[in-house]
Amino acid sequence: MQTVVARPKFNVIISQESRQSFVDMVDNVCHWTPITIQAKSPIRDIKDLFILSMAESVPVDFIISGDKDLTELRSHAGIPILSYSAFLNKLGL
Repeated sequence: MQTVVARPKFNVIISQESRQSFVDMVDNVCHWTPITIQAKSPIRDIKDLFILSMAESVPVDFIISGDKDLTELRSHAGIPILSYSAFLNKLGL
């Protein structure tokens, strides 16, 4: 995660300090679990395969993403893949 939020493309969107605060918050409140399943998918961007592997390794109800390569799949292993706005709509928000 830290390598993703450190990508230069995010410099114009959010400050390095804010990104580091986010990483620190995640480290403090999230439970880390190993990825035990290697997902198989026709996904265009192979770098996103780890997200599908995580979703299969941990019981999840949804994958929420703004990544078009993921959202275009619509689902993986029976797990719906939704944009943030589609997820909010599903919640009635």
